[in-house]
Amino acid sequence: MTDTAEIVVKPRPRASEVVHFREGGKAAVTLSEHIVEIVSDSGEGAQRCGQTFGAIASQMGNGVWTVEIIPAEIRPPARSVAGGSGNRVRLGSRRVTNGGNETDLVIAFNEQVLLGRVRTGELKPGCKILLESMWREAKDSKIVESYTETYEHLVTAGYDRELVDGAVERLVDLGILDDESFARAWVESRDRAHPRGERALARELFLKGIDRTIVETVLAEREAGPDHHPLEGTEGIASADERAAERLLARRASSLDRIADPRRRRQRAYLLLVRSGFDSGTAASAAERVLRTEDDDRA
Repeated sequence: MTDTAEIVVKPRPRASEVVHFREGGKAAVTLSEHIVEIVSDSGEGAQRCGQTFGAIASQMGNGVWTVEIIPAEIRPPARSVAGGSGNRVRLGSRRVTNGGNETDLVIAFNEQVLLGRVRTGELKPGCKILLESMWREAKDSKIVESYTETYEHLVTAGYDRELVDGAVERLVDLGILDDESFARAWVESRDRAHPRGERALARELFLKGIDRTIVETVLAEREAGPDHHPLEGTEGIASADERAAERLLARRASSLDRIADPRRRRQRAYLLLVRSGFDSGTAASAAERVLRTEDDDRA
């Protein structure tokens, strides 16, 4: 992972703030309440991250209210304004009864989901933004252009241009965040919620700047490790991709069942798997096996 860009609106003083100065001149601010958002693409685990953050804050004695941020589309494409997913967490020194109106701090994992929150007016004047800056160095020139344009748009709109040097590196030092942990969590999340083939998983991780060696290690673990979501009757299938393919077909069973012609239904299932990153052999065998079982059940 790369450094994290911090874009800050010049803050207004608030009566609820108590400022203490530590040795070295850095100020520690005590707040009576604060609203934090964690947003990323749908399926990346931002909602669960926000829930965990809220649970920890509650255990520390704070008042907490969480509100899920739901994508505006079903199965939105990655890096889209409509694909923002996550959690708003309102923290307070007393009992909290709602999610609040505007956000004090937002942690965004790409500029498109951040842009969605800006456009809907969710950010408070004085809001601090932590924006993942790895996209500035992406191999895809269109992604770099999109990131740069959005970043400059925010700066033009009145945000101060700053960098938080070593923010992510500090998380790595603490053992909270590293590329291998991120890659492993990404693959587990995909397998659980949005099954993909190994090729698609590798491509997604490469686009996120993960080193090839780490990608290969994590995918090898996926192949060798236990499958936590087996389908009935498929326990003997050894390939992680085959199991993932059958999970995906099981999720789409209702739409596939509406196709009466078995040949067309099998073709539709095959194309669905190929588009989801499964190789042609895995797609063909999974489509044949699952749909043959369904046809037998009908008979």
